[in-house]
Amino acid sequence: MHDRVPRSLLLIAGAGEQRDELIELAADLGVGDSVVFTGFQTRQALWRHLKVGNVFAMPSFSEPFGIAALEAVAYGTPLVASKQTGATEVIKSCLTADYWDTHELANKIAAILQTKHLAKN
Repeated sequence: MHDRVPRSLLLIAGAGEQRDELIELAADLGVGDSVVFTGFQTRQALWRHLKVGNVFAMPSFSEPFGIAALEAVAYGTPLVASKQTGATEVIKSCLTADYWDTHELANKIAAILQTKHLAKN
């Protein structure tokens, strides 16, 4: 996706168990300068990120509901979520793909970023 939207910046919030692995992967792929790993964030900090973000991606393997998805939509941030995210049952204005289909998830994120009337400005 970085080749289609070269000025994009990916923000990964949280201190999950795969954080170090993702940092290494970003470096290995040569996109480390386009990815920000924030570590743990307070609820207020997360809300600030949602206010300024152009798209919120939730490619969860298993997310029974997904409060974060609802918060993103509440801030007017376009949502791309895995079909396995329960929130997509009630949020109809989002784009979805299977969690394992990383190319389709990237296509949908890029489509939002490249389409003025879809992206939050």
